[in-house]
Amino acid sequence: MDATDNFETRYLLNDACVEAGIPWIYGGVLGMEGTVMPVAPDAGPCFRCLIPTAPDASKLPTIAEVGVLSTTVTTIASQQVTLALRALVNPDDQDCAVRVLDVWAGFLRRIPLRRNPDCPCCGHREFPFLAGPAAPDFTIMWARNAVMFHLRPDAATHVAWTRAILAAGGSHPNDGVWEVTAPGDAQRGPHTIMLFADGRVLVTDTRDPDLARSMWLQVLT
Repeated sequence: MDATDNFETRYLLNDACVEAGIPWIYGGVLGMEGTVMPVAPDAGPCFRCLIPTAPDASKLPTIAEVGVLSTTVTTIASQQVTLALRALVNPDDQDCAVRVLDVWAGFLRRIPLRRNPDCPCCGHREFPFLAGPAAPDFTIMWARNAVMFHLRPDAATHVAWTRAILAAGGSHPNDGVWEVTAPGDAQRGPHTIMLFADGRVLVTDTRDPDLARSMWLQVLT
């Protein structure tokens, strides 16, 4: 069952499950609305039949901007658990429709969805998100309105980065994180750049990976 907050991870999950023939259940929430869709490989459409390519994250609202009603989360999670139990009890009874819920209005809409024969994932059996280095080196963190870079610096490079952060006026708030504040512009406030012990870099208050990359490169290099 999906409890992630970004398209990159969901596409990776979809590739892995379709390739292995393992059912999974997509769930997403924003504000007072939520969406649920069970994916049953070889029995119905996959996530990329629903959303073939990730939309431009910089143009979509996020939880950080519009919030999320707590009952929306619990309602969508309950729907996911119910669909999972249904699949376990009767694997041949797979209703792969998309369910859209408005928790505030008490409204549920069921949208039938058919498999796209030209879908690159379940149709053509292409799994680019499992390719490792060919996949993007970043994840857009929707809930935090941030971009996470999945880097793997060697020990010497990591030490150099930590020194650069401290030299730029940053701090070492705990054993696993170094952080520094980068100035914003007329449209954006300041950004926090966080370096983790495993080499990940998080840039807050933006969903633009190019802008985020340029900011951490200015500080760390």
